[in-house]
Amino acid sequence: MSGPPASLRVAGPADAVLLLELKHRLDRETPFMMFEPDERDSSAADLAAELDRAAGSPNSVVIVADAGDHLAGYTELTAARSAAAAPPPTSSSASWPATPDMAWARLCCGPP
Repeated sequence: MSGPPASLRVAGPADAVLLLELKHRLDRETPFMMFEPDERDSSAADLAAELDRAAGSPNSVVIVADAGDHLAGYTELTAARSAAAAPPPTSSSASWPATPDMAWARLCCGPP
């Protein structure tokens, strides 16, 4: 795909259809997604509700790469429940322990 570069922005419920299309496309194109092709059973309405919850959350955000007529990628970020639950590493080589309270991120991009 060619055209103008994508711009990053916070996703909202109105992005559900295009985001679901991207997720389905990624399910088919890469083995690194959580779902196999045709295994994802959420609807655009389900995803719109999920995006609405994220928009109202103080510790979650979904960011999309908007390429105009399609979404080129997305990331979902959720912060830890409290700063004490997930102190940052003290050096660039340090890593956080894996706990349910840890922040997590999922980055997904479509083909270039």
